[in-house]
Order: sequence, then C-alpha cells, then structure tokens
Amino acid sequence: MHKVISGISIENSGVLPCIHNCVILEGFNLSLRDIFKNYWNLSDKPNKQILLNFLINNQTDLFIDIKGYFYFMLENKKLTISAPNKTFSFYLKDKTQDLSLLFKIENNVFSTQYIESIGTNMTNSSPMIDFHWPFTGWSSTQLSILNFSDTPQILRNITMTANTNNTRVKRDLISKLACWGIPALAIYNYVVQGRCNQLDKLTHKLKDLFHGDSIKIAGHADMLPLAADVNIPPLSEIAPGTQILDHIDTNIKEEGLTLPATARYCGTTLAAIIHERYPRQPMHPCPQWVSQSLADFTLLFGYNLHTWSGDYLHTLINNIITHQRINIDDEALPEYHHHDTEQRLIHSITTQVRELGQVEVQNTLARAFEYSQQNYANYLTHAVGANAQPLLPPQAVQELPLGYYELDLLSYNFQDTQVRVLHNNQWVASTHHFEVDVIDGSREETQSVRDAVLTVINQWKEKYSNQIIERDGANGELTPESAIIEAGQILSHTIASGLTYYLGLGTDQFFIVRLNGEIVSILQSDSIHNSDNAEITASLTHPDYVLRPNAEGTIRGAGTAAVREMARYMQAKGRKKIISDVLSQPSAMVKSKLGFHSIEL
Repeated sequence: MHKVISGISIENSGVLPCIHNCVILEGFNLSLRDIFKNYWNLSDKPNKQILLNFLINNQTDLFIDIKGYFYFMLENKKLTISAPNKTFSFYLKDKTQDLSLLFKIENNVFSTQYIESIGTNMTNSSPMIDFHWPFTGWSSTQLSILNFSDTPQILRNITMTANTNNTRVKRDLISKLACWGIPALAIYNYVVQGRCNQLDKLTHKLKDLFHGDSIKIAGHADMLPLAADVNIPPLSEIAPGTQILDHIDTNIKEEGLTLPATARYCGTTLAAIIHERYPRQPMHPCPQWVSQSLADFTLLFGYNLHTWSGDYLHTLINNIITHQRINIDDEALPEYHHHDTEQRLIHSITTQVRELGQVEVQNTLARAFEYSQQNYANYLTHAVGANAQPLLPPQAVQELPLGYYELDLLSYNFQDTQVRVLHNNQWVASTHHFEVDVIDGSREETQSVRDAVLTVINQWKEKYSNQIIERDGANGELTPESAIIEAGQILSHTIASGLTYYLGLGTDQFFIVRLNGEIVSILQSDSIHNSDNAEITASLTHPDYVLRPNAEGTIRGAGTAAVREMARYMQAKGRKKIISDVLSQPSAMVKSKLGFHSIEL
C-alpha cells in the first residue's frame, strides 16, 4: 500500500463535544479522564497522547490550560509555553496557517511539541520539551481552550491515543523524519498530512511504532484532504555538519551541571539516574552519592568561581574528614546559609569515606567535578555566542533547561573544511589544509602522542591562566571577554586531565587538528554508555586565535574541522548520532548550530 495508513484501531468515546472543524467562540473544555475512559488504567496502555490542530492567522489569540499547571498562549504569532518557574517563547512563521500542539505523558514526564504547517506542508517544528508531571496520570485533568480574539477560532482536529510503554526515541533531523519513529509525529502525519514520508515502512511497522498496539481513543478518523500546493519552500535545508536542537529537558531537578557530569563519570545515562531517584531496589551507589554531593557543593558554593573550584572542593573534603564540619572562608560566608544542605553533604562524604576510603572519594569527586566544570564552560561559550545576558554563576546555571543537539550520521556526508586566515581585516581562503589525528587506543599505544599533545595543552593552559578575569563593576558578573577566558581556563585544565588519566578503553577519544604541523585545536569526545551515539564533551582552540580574534594571521575553521572528522570517524565505527547538550536560557536556545560552540575555543 502506498500513501495509505492502515492498522490503527478506532474507538469513538462519545464524550467529545466536537472532533472536527470545531468552532470556538469563547471556550472549549475537555475532560481527559472521561475521554480515555476504559483505557485509563490499562497496564499495557500507560501512555497518552493528544493532538490539537488549529487553523490560525495573525489575529489568533488563544489560551490553553491543562490542569491549571501548564499553559499555552498564542498571540501575534508568538507561542508561549509555561509551567511553574519555566517559560519558553517561540515566534511562528508569518505564513503559518496550521498549528499542531502535541502532548504526551510518560513516566511522570509531560512532553510537548508544536508543528507549523501550511496546508499539509510541515514548515517548522519545535524541539520536544520535557516537564515534570507532579500528578498521578491524567486523573481529573481538564483541558480548557479559551478564545480571546474577536472572531471564532477553528479547531480543525482533536486526536487522542493510548499506547504501550517504550523508551524515548528522539526526533531525527526534520528532513529525515520517519513518522513511524515517534508516536506524536505519527499522529501528526496521520491526521494533518494524510500520509507519512516513509509510508512503505509504516504499513509494516505500525505495531513497532508503539511497541505494541496503538488505539485511537477519540478524534476525527478520516484523512484531511490534501491541500493544493502552496508557494512556500519546505523546511530550510540543513547545512552539512549542522546540529539540530532536538530536545529540551526541564526535568533535571535543578542539577543541570552536576547530573550529566555524574552520568558520564558513573558510566550510566541521565535518564537512568532520573528514573531511579525513587527506585524499588537500591540503585548502584555511584550515581546516587556523587550526584547528591556535587549538587550540594554547587548549591553551597556555586555562586562564585573562587569557591566553585577543584581546589576548594579538595579542601572542603579534607575539612569534613578531619573535623566533621565545613570550614568556610570570608568569601563564602555571606552566601552560606543552607544548614540542611551542609549536614547532608557532611553525612554523604563521611559515609563514603568509611566505605570507599579517603583517596577513592577524593578522586571520584574530583573527576566528576571536572565534568561539571566542562558543562559550565560549554554554557559560557554558548551563552556568549548567543549574546545571552546575564552570564550566570554555576549555582544559577544548575536551574537552566538542558538543550540536546544532534547531528545525524546516517545521512552525513563528509566535506573538507576550508582554512581561513585573517589578512588585512579580511578573511582569506588559504591553500593549506587542516590535518586531523585521532587518539583512540590503549594507554600504552597512545602514550607518546598523548605526552606530546599534553605539552601543548599545558602551554595553552598557562596562557589562559595568565589572563585577567574582569567583571562588570555594577553587578560583578563576568563580561563576555572574561567568560571566554574562564571557559578556556576550565577546558584546558579538564582536557589536560583527560589526557593524563586516559584509560584507553574506547570510551573517549581526542581529535587533534594541526595546520602546518602546529596543533591549533583539540576536541574531546565520549562514547555514551550503552548507546549508538557519541558526544563531544570539550573543544579547545589555540588561545592566540581566541584571545586576539582580530589579530593578523588569526585562523578560523579548526574547530569545524575537528567536528567533521569526528563525524566521519564515528560514522565509520557505526555510530548513528553525535550529540551535545548545552545548558541555556530559553531565549538563547538556537535551533541549529555548526559544531558545538558559536565561538571556537
């Protein structure tokens, strides 16, 4: 069958006041519990999805309320999505005619995504956004739609489905979307487009789509007629080597720096740690005590980079072991007021020292903290590149949402990177080429090359360390220039540490970029635990090109060359995606970016 969807079971609940081309004059209410009815408590259908498809224009003024907890506001083509202490705003395209809102709940996580269309042509979509769902299922949930415009609002379709539990499948590049890959997008393709861009697979894989039977509980069952062609280009073509903002996670419990660092150090996944916070069986001790200790340390001392440092953490642990208390200096004293957190940190450290020994606790927290520092350095470079203000201290960055960027390797085509040199204030293409070497072998096999690279990185580290960190006189915040220096200091230290403690187990790699024999950039990657993906964890460029970006002879393109070579290398090893995660204010979340930093470090 071609361009025909089959295999979806349909049951009309009979409680929807309207399911197709609904006219909303003022308000429209849905009781989700009544709609899902008998499917509410089925153990094999725990997940619920909802699609609302609206016909919109520049005068549309909508407000959607879900249980008085989640709010969606659309006014002047600006869509605002709000939950307690979390707000995201998106500007829709001027010519957008249809707006589809997708909702899903799974494992106490409420996920939402929107898709813009002109007729049946999808023109844009948001990343999936995760929020904590503090309720039990959808029990007693009311969904209310209010129309504040002077004209009736058309709700073109309402569709609700229930399906079996499944692990999260992230969205692929928009241009490569397979509607059978994600339930929410399958519903969109089914209802709005009337087809799937991989329909030949859909008819055979519909059950695989939901890892079991998917039942359409309520909504319009017929396909919308295919609209006439509209003179507008499809989704913007993505440049080769560009990452797409795939996912935004607000459900990391104010541990945006430390939780991913813990997952990386302990060899597990972020999702595994989050889902096992309240386990039926005791979880592996590493994620539990490491994440809690780093989070407490950051809450106590993360307002200042003097106290949020490896040296300060080392001293603090020694004080706890020796005196069973935390000695604080004058700089820490003004902000130090979390007595319960202090006692919890003391208890955690002393308990682990008894079980593991002082040296093991020191080394574990030191390495895991370095990963937290890398995350903060990545935040700084991303924030500076996105012109985000203010530049926040680690304590505040912990609370930011985590954005996941992806580079699809299944469709990746390698291309050389042009060397660009600044000459007479003009960027000039060079006839020279970047050369990229990979460190990925045993400790013994890589010892000599690691020593040589480490010598260079230590020189870079010294250059960054000799720079003066300046702050805004009014509020003490880092200036953009100082943020880049701070990031360079952190990354040169953590990359040097990574080279020193390199295990050679195939879990991390270093990509060394040279120009005319001189190292000009280095990129560190991590193979994600039990995954087909790889992640870039740090990227550092020669400090001369960072500290004096407008100097004659400055080089550009080295960071991009490292990313592209990593993509080719990981593609050859059978990896499917390269990902990076960046903590950022929602206003600084950009949909796509080349490489992993807007500013090369």
